[in-house]
Amino acid sequence: SASGPAATHASCDARAMAMMKQLDTAKHASATPSQYRMVALDLDGTLLNKEHQLTEASAEMLRSLSSSGFTVALATGRSAPAVYEHVKKLRLPKPLPVVCYNGASCRIFPAATTNPREEQSTLFEEPLDDATVDAVLEFAARWVLSPPTTNHDPTHRPTTPPVLV
Repeated sequence: SASGPAATHASCDARAMAMMKQLDTAKHASATPSQYRMVALDLDGTLLNKEHQLTEASAEMLRSLSSSGFTVALATGRSAPAVYEHVKKLRLPKPLPVVCYNGASCRIFPAATTNPREEQSTLFEEPLDDATVDAVLEFAARWVLSPPTTNHDPTHRPTTPPVLV
């Protein structure tokens, strides 16, 4: 039996091809893993389940892809702190690039990080300037945007003004 990188790549190719056979479109069925080197995934509505959790099966598949030479990347509208638990659970064998804040920041987390809050590098970060933040806050105040309610009555409207942070 073969071993080493070639066997690992072949094993990954076989699993990826098995997954692609389950797809209905000719476009996906004709793709081969050797054509691609990166897998980039959104979190909400894509990688995470309905409970907003990363399943162990998904984490294991991404670890396998990473071990086989694919770059696994995450792209999300979430803030950086909102991805830490998922980065930690992934425990990828290669560094993990994460585009967050709807594209305003890109972080790199080291392989198999156990402390993503402290173990990360920022590749770029483009925060909103003060004038834009002021304009958004002014717009929200002018339109009296209500904070989310915890009352389960859909007709309930808060009587207090919104709190803008």
